Amino acid sequence: MHSFRAKLELWAIRGIESIFRITPLQTSRAIGAGIGSLIALIGIRKRVAIEQLMLAFPEKTESECHQIANEMYRSFGRTLAEFARLPLLTSENITSQMEFRGLEELRAGLAEGKGAIGVSGHLGNWEWMGAGTSLSGIPLTYIVASQANRLIEAEMDSLRQGCGIEIVNRNDNAAKGTLRALRSGRLIALLCDQDGHREGVFVPFFGRLASTPRGAMVFALRTGAPVFFTEGIRLGNRKFRVTYERMDLSDLPADHDAAVEEGMKRITARLERTVREYPEQWLWLHRRWKTRPEHE
Repeated sequence: MHSFRAKLELWAIRGIESIFRITPLQTSRAIGAGIGSLIALIGIRKRVAIEQLMLAFPEKTESECHQIANEMYRSFGRTLAEFARLPLLTSENITSQMEFRGLEELRAGLAEGKGAIGVSGHLGNWEWMGAGTSLSGIPLTYIVASQANRLIEAEMDSLRQGCGIEIVNRNDNAAKGTLRALRSGRLIALLCDQDGHREGVFVPFFGRLASTPRGAMVFALRTGAPVFFTEGIRLGNRKFRVTYERMDLSDLPADHDAAVEEGMKRITARLERTVREYPEQWLWLHRRWKTRPEHE
């Protein structure tokens, strides 16, 4: 039985989604950006964002970090508006919204017969990146975490499934579902840019060790599936560039744990490269360096 509060939150979300879907795309983005600015003004997790930015960019002033944070909130607001519009994306209209780089290389990787592992972060619009990938004919599986409100979680999953994306929840024997998807020749999508807690592997991120989920490399080593770094970067206010870049993991150490660490180190370094170029498009609201190594 769901609580009245959970139902009320779902009704509110559906009402907002309806507004975003009936307005023109550019208007929806403008409304989303305005909502983002309002959230920044209220200050929801803004102190966290500023702290993270100052850790990552010690050479920047606090004023510069505030400016990046404000732009991040606006970008996130646009992302929320676009997420609500997933049902309006089709295989016919995605090319007017996104340009793809490396798509044929991804198809070639999948043709090797071991599936593929897509690793990314909360960059640009990761939801449209996934939707565009699926609508381009790539069999795609999301590995997702549970939400506090299971009704909203179901709503989000329904929007994704409408674009042909398969959902595997981390709480529902995710390892089994992930291996099944890979053996079926699917691309599995993992976001690897949040704190991995004590179970994670510590690798450098902006010069500071960060606990990082190790699942992408564990599955890559177990199955031999190729790993692709993927990103969906916002170009101005009208189009996205979706990139698939095969990671060179041919020379990893023979030791399993060392190979996992080295692989995640390379993946995280690749993520950092894009975040440095587009800092306003990465979600700084999460405490990325929360878990510290034991020696600290």
